[in-house]
Amino acid sequence: MRMVLRGRKSRVVLAAGSALLIGFAGSVTATAAPAPELEPGVPAGYADQELRWHPCPSDLLDHALAGDGYAAARSAVLPGLDCARIRTPLDWAHPADGREATFWISRLPGTGGATTPLLTSTGGSGAGTLLDPHSFSGGMPKLRESFDLIGFDARGTSTSSTAQSCDPAVSGDPGLLATGPREGYDVLDFSAPSVARQLDDARRWTERCLAGAATTPDGASTAPYITYWQTVRDLDLVRQLLRADKWSYLGVSQGTALGRELARTFPGRVDRWVLDSVVDPLRSPNEVLQERYRARQRAVEAEFAPWVATRGTALGDSAERVLASITTLRADLAARPIRLLGVRRSPRTT
Repeated sequence: MRMVLRGRKSRVVLAAGSALLIGFAGSVTATAAPAPELEPGVPAGYADQELRWHPCPSDLLDHALAGDGYAAARSAVLPGLDCARIRTPLDWAHPADGREATFWISRLPGTGGATTPLLTSTGGSGAGTLLDPHSFSGGMPKLRESFDLIGFDARGTSTSSTAQSCDPAVSGDPGLLATGPREGYDVLDFSAPSVARQLDDARRWTERCLAGAATTPDGASTAPYITYWQTVRDLDLVRQLLRADKWSYLGVSQGTALGRELARTFPGRVDRWVLDSVVDPLRSPNEVLQERYRARQRAVEAEFAPWVATRGTALGDSAERVLASITTLRADLAARPIRLLGVRRSPRTT
């Protein structure tokens, strides 16, 4: 899939499954821009705040690394990562009503003489990107020759004032909020009782997630303000506070949806925009996930099981027997999870 978004003077190309770098006005090592004019509607109290950079606090990194078995080791090897806290209107539709939200940003300074900001997002719905500057610079070290790498923990993340306290024991998703699994059943068991239980779990998790959202001083939930519409305006405030007339963006997977919305909302602020493994904006997340899981199931049934059957393993000598063995193994693992490298392993974590 290939789509083109056109702004006033900018052009963004989205290439599904691959990274595509599009150059806009100016060179990669453009000289530092003068302080830009403020976007209309930003109250002076927010536009005038000073970014107070300092080494990222250890407790902040612990939050960012929540659920990572190697958190202590990783936080010790994140040299040069600075953090700053941002104040922003809780509701950009009413930016002067006095209600505030806060969130953290990070910066890995560039090594070149004249660098410009590059906002980064590895995606994951609801996930923060505070550590992304180190992740990207590790794989693409030359980025720092031209850019200051910027990460952020947006609205709804645990380090923000709008944090949502979602119960991982209900969700059962080890990738969601970096937490452990709910055990006792197999997500690939499509029997009526299993499906009913999984739907009930999803419903209860959503309800608890909404109920656990941070509240305003007057007791109102902040959940209605955790949207891309609000977040891209938070991020454009960050751009202004960085004194950048334009900035660049590197987003992957779900991060491409945010990057697309940011470019669409502020096309005049786009420099270079890289959207890798693009999320299809014309399809719902449910449609995308259903097709992904169907494709995996087809691969297991049509390719993996027949291949295993020819290898003389204990799983069986036919595709049908291999599939039956895998189903039995998953059921056993769901009923009796094992511990491996300090982590309980169930069908959700293997």
